[in-house]
Amino acid sequence: MEPPKVYFLKNEMKLKKEILDKKILPGKALVMVDGEKIYSSEHLIIAFHHACRRWSKGATKSSSLSMETILFASLTLQIDVAVRRIGLHENSRFAALLVYDTTCDLSGYTIIEPPEITLNESFLNNLGLDTQAGMEKDQIRNTIIERMALLNLLQ
Repeated sequence: MEPPKVYFLKNEMKLKKEILDKKILPGKALVMVDGEKIYSSEHLIIAFHHACRRWSKGATKSSSLSMETILFASLTLQIDVAVRRIGLHENSRFAALLVYDTTCDLSGYTIIEPPEITLNESFLNNLGLDTQAGMEKDQIRNTIIERMALLNLLQ
């Protein structure tokens, strides 16, 4: 399998319509989440690797590798909570798209640089992280990575 690639897309009406019309859905080789609800491309790629590890052991909480990746990225093993936390919704401004094991034609979409994430209390609470005054970016990054690793220990 090729290494996964993460693209950030402007969530234009075309993308919203295709999602609503079920023309673009997270499937065998695609993970789509709200680009403002994840820390970085690295966040999504590490979640994917954890999901692959769990998938190879047959110890999954969901029926697809895409949803398993979303579970790890959202720092929970509850699908409804994961979708609420980082799922792509019609009012999302940006989409983060992780593509693996396939090619994806994104020529009709506006690919953008990853948005600057505001690491405030709301962002941390959304991921179920305790807010600690004065947490630096690296501390937040490390906490997210550690939480994903801990999910691997839960069955």
